Amino acid sequence: MNREKSAAKRFHEFLATVPELRDPTHESTFWGPHIKAFRLHEQPSEAEELATIVATSEFGFREKSTLRLLFDATVARFVNFIATRLYFLSDSKSKKYEHARALAFMQKKGLYADYLSFTQKFDIGSSMPSVRHYWYFLTLKKFLKPEETALLEIGSGAGNFAIFCLKELPVSTYVLIDLPQMLAYAAFQLRRFTPGVHIIYPNEFRGSIDTGNGKTVVMLTPSQIAMLPPASIDALFNFNSFSEMDREEIARYLKEIYRVGKKNALTYLVNRIKAMKDMQGVPYENNPYLFPYRADDEIFAMGLDEFHHFTRSGFNVIPAVTISRIARINTENTGE
Repeated sequence: MNREKSAAKRFHEFLATVPELRDPTHESTFWGPHIKAFRLHEQPSEAEELATIVATSEFGFREKSTLRLLFDATVARFVNFIATRLYFLSDSKSKKYEHARALAFMQKKGLYADYLSFTQKFDIGSSMPSVRHYWYFLTLKKFLKPEETALLEIGSGAGNFAIFCLKELPVSTYVLIDLPQMLAYAAFQLRRFTPGVHIIYPNEFRGSIDTGNGKTVVMLTPSQIAMLPPASIDALFNFNSFSEMDREEIARYLKEIYRVGKKNALTYLVNRIKAMKDMQGVPYENNPYLFPYRADDEIFAMGLDEFHHFTRSGFNVIPAVTISRIARINTENTGE
């Protein structure tokens, strides 16, 4: 009981360090209205209010709903029927049916029943993010070695993927990198779904990820990645957020990936090609094929991300090209 009180107190102390959770004038350009709706509550009802906000946002796990799942599954069967004959689905410009298209993808792959069993273990409802993270999780398992237990995710959102890994893999340390506002979502979810995991918050981090407290989650803001020790991480991920960054920020993160990755560290990056503008308003293209990777990486897979392509394609619509890259860092160049 005392330990849980201490954990709750530390969580509240972290929330108090994030002005965006208290002041509506602080608003992220990218996450915008979702973060704006997420306030710091200091009353006893805080947990209930945070749970409601997370559950109704697009970030956290969706609450279970049999009726919703039946509807989505029915639409998915129809979508899969059409897709197998016409190759493409309907209206990819709208997110209205993207969850159904994701379930259709699971059906197409013969993974639908396994996916539902997986969500039942977590007592969560199905959603587009849950399907996507399940697919990434299955892909990761094909390449991750059992002894690779220190993981890092850049752009970790509400921690969905981290929770899957923490519950299903022999993870010792999981480092989450994101905006402090998003770490608030992740902290709430981690405390709910992985209650036995020790959490280090950004305001507590002093540079070490070896806590001696068992399975540990380290939450860091984007600038704090530079505080991580070199050659300390076994596998590093980024799903979709590099596409939203400017070239300098992408280069900085990749430099840090190569610095903190251990020998033969696994990297799993999924990002789409996106039109951008630099500080002078000059247009350019964020192209994952052209990111500043090291030329001597051992690449296992690099090409069109089939999950994104299937769920976003439509009649007369070609989705933004999303590239999945799985590689290992050259052993001679790590820790620089």
